[in-house]
Amino acid sequence: MGKNFELLFLECHERDAGRTSSRQTQMCVIHCNNINFCFEETSDKTGGAARVLYYVKKYRKEAEEDNGPSVIYVNTGDNFSANRYNTGNQWKIIADYLNLLRPDAMCLGNHELNVGVENLTLFLQHLEVPVITANINFGHQHTLQTYITPSRVLEIKNHRIGIVGVTTARTQIPSLPTSVSITDEIESLQRECSKLYNSGVNIVIVLSHAGIEVDRLIAKVVEHVDVIVGCAKRYGRQGWQYKEVIKRSDGKEVPIIRDASRMTSLGVFKIEFNNTGDLTKYDGGSMFLHSKIPQDVEALKLQTQDEELVELGVTMVELDHDCKSSECNFANLVADAMIDYKSKDYKAPSNSTGKTKKWTDYPIALINAGAIFRSITKGYKLTLSVIQDSMLYDDTLVLQTLTGQQLVKAILEGTEYHGFSSGYFLQFSGVHVEYNMTKLKVEERLLRIYVRCNACHIAYYSPLERDGKYNIIVNYKTYLNIDTLNHLPDPPIMDPILLGDVVVQYLKKEEPFAEANDRLRVLAEASELTTLPFYLYLSYYALIYLL
Repeated sequence: MGKNFELLFLECHERDAGRTSSRQTQMCVIHCNNINFCFEETSDKTGGAARVLYYVKKYRKEAEEDNGPSVIYVNTGDNFSANRYNTGNQWKIIADYLNLLRPDAMCLGNHELNVGVENLTLFLQHLEVPVITANINFGHQHTLQTYITPSRVLEIKNHRIGIVGVTTARTQIPSLPTSVSITDEIESLQRECSKLYNSGVNIVIVLSHAGIEVDRLIAKVVEHVDVIVGCAKRYGRQGWQYKEVIKRSDGKEVPIIRDASRMTSLGVFKIEFNNTGDLTKYDGGSMFLHSKIPQDVEALKLQTQDEELVELGVTMVELDHDCKSSECNFANLVADAMIDYKSKDYKAPSNSTGKTKKWTDYPIALINAGAIFRSITKGYKLTLSVIQDSMLYDDTLVLQTLTGQQLVKAILEGTEYHGFSSGYFLQFSGVHVEYNMTKLKVEERLLRIYVRCNACHIAYYSPLERDGKYNIIVNYKTYLNIDTLNHLPDPPIMDPILLGDVVVQYLKKEEPFAEANDRLRVLAEASELTTLPFYLYLSYYALIYLL
């Protein structure tokens, strides 16, 4: 794959148009995989469904006018996001985009199966694209079975082209009922490929969501396979190989092709075959969808109609998720959103003067660093989709009451694996701490801790009282991972709202949001222990929380 692949392909596309030998048939296979609900362009104005659709329409029109080779456009699964299986109407948005893109066939990925039977059924009912998978038996789920076939046959230039789908059998799918079974990829493919061959199909293309190792095995042992279109979880232009050619023991070459994930590029693979269906020539690569490529108007219009893709705002700084050993602004934003979620609906009882003293009953929020696993670059459009895809899809909120001693123990527990990129390291709203990480004993690492009041008109910070009572909000993953929290004698209050939805509600307030502002200090060197006294920069820490 050369750097100028797009230019070379377009030149070849134009030069060969209408000049194919009577003994050779040309065909262009366009393919996408692992879209992961990323239908919008990126922050640097690249990729996206609108650019893919521009090329799909372009090549199909040229083929219809006999100005280019015949086109087959395929999709090899994982159109759903791994992080948001059961949230909102993701299935409808994905189906709407796929209906607009109109692949000739798609296979199911494990993400499609992970949405559960109900959402998968809704998705397939709304979808107008042929879905093919040869190794899934839906058992008693007869409705699902009616939407899926093992293969599809296309008639192109007097040739019968068979397309077969296969899904990984190596992944457990807990969301599926036991009546659904995923059978061995090799056996299922061989059975379907032989069936196609015996029916007169002379070119077989496999759409595989089974992984590169299985794809190599398919190429080696499954008879009648000519091209394998696989999947790749790699994002961007580095770290993966577009084409790999397997030479079988009988001398036949079987190319395996796969494109980058998240619709940042478009796989374009040109093949030539003779009258007997033997591949005589093939070449192609991944076409990077840069900012100068036009965007299709229909796709852009669809984007504005989807609530999950509507812009909430634009980041003026990078929202950094790297907070496994220090503070980061993305975690601050999420923790502040948790506080805001509880405080905005709080109604404090009035005193004799008619004034309320408390501004919230939950002034402290904790979140573990591992709950946020993707940064958002400066200038990026913030949407519900972007926010929810940056954090664990099923994270919710937990409300608890702790003593000061228990709160300290929980916070220190989060430092246990500090320095090893631990996702347990805690971030805060309503807490300011200073650690000495030179101490080997976890219980000796906390130097100072100040907490925010709740019984006050203007929030301020004061030293934590070990025997005091503190109401806190934590995300569910923190509750599970910190033993101090999940072993308290009093049961917690579970709030089922998704953490991503909490952040989106906060963003809709259209306010400037907190940067990293010394909510925690990590002193790793002994010399740092003699720096500015904590009480002097505490005034810099304190957030003036206006009610």
